[in-house]
Amino acid sequence: MNYEVVSLPESHSLAYNVALRLNKELVTPKVQEFADGEIEVVFEPNKFNQKKVMLIHAPYGNVHNALVRFALLAHSASISGAQEIIGIIPYLWYMRQDKSAVPGRVGAWQIIAKLLEATGISQLITVEMHAAICEQMITVPLYNIKLRVLMAEHIKHVVPECKQCCFIAPDEGAFNRAQEIGQVFNMPVMVFKKKRFDVDKTKIISVSGSCGYDTVLIVDDIIATGGTAINACDKLREMGIKKVYGYFVHPVLPGNAIECIENSGFDRVFVSNSIPHTFDKQSKFTIFDISGVLAKKIKELV
Repeated sequence: MNYEVVSLPESHSLAYNVALRLNKELVTPKVQEFADGEIEVVFEPNKFNQKKVMLIHAPYGNVHNALVRFALLAHSASISGAQEIIGIIPYLWYMRQDKSAVPGRVGAWQIIAKLLEATGISQLITVEMHAAICEQMITVPLYNIKLRVLMAEHIKHVVPECKQCCFIAPDEGAFNRAQEIGQVFNMPVMVFKKKRFDVDKTKIISVSGSCGYDTVLIVDDIIATGGTAINACDKLREMGIKKVYGYFVHPVLPGNAIECIENSGFDRVFVSNSIPHTFDKQSKFTIFDISGVLAKKIKELV
């Protein structure tokens, strides 16, 4: 079946790379923004007549705004003749709220899942979900692309000490990812146990495992405010580690997070383009591209 690759302007960078790998021209709608913040998303009539549409949505900023914009994008594609709509959202919102803090109530992700279902998408592609259980809370087929192989290959090229280092899970939830990548290099893994004492504040309370090397690589799926990562970095410096790399899939980085990480003890920090950012040449941040794995998955589905 013929298909098109579509995105809103804020997702252009990643979507363009995916379209390029698929030998497709990226389609973007006309977006009218009104004074009160509402928007109108418009494609040409019958633009997608009897075609599959791949909606790539990788925005930065307010998650609620991003969700509404995705819903309007999907609706506009539908009324412009799309036969099937596949959503591609590398960083899914509310993944960290699969459970409610109040016993007996559903987690926020279950509500977000229902909203995504209501957009009319037939399938959903994401990257490195925070909680695997979330796959069971949405009725449309959800494909969770894991980047362990891609990350290991990238590490081989950008971390000279990758065969003489430790891999660090900054909390217990990050252990499997760090272990799988560490096994590629036959290197040890250390796990930090943290305690959360505020919404975005954590403290390391214990460390499991030992290193024996001067270089470490902290691996996790999300870096948001950077608090957990910076705490882990500081602890490692206290332990005598000389070089600390960070490797994260989804760079949420709200507020002054980038500044805090730039001023931290990290030597370099690698993040994917699942969420768009632009960094200075002098920055500690380096971006790795995930468009290849997304293009591969699209080929499997069309």
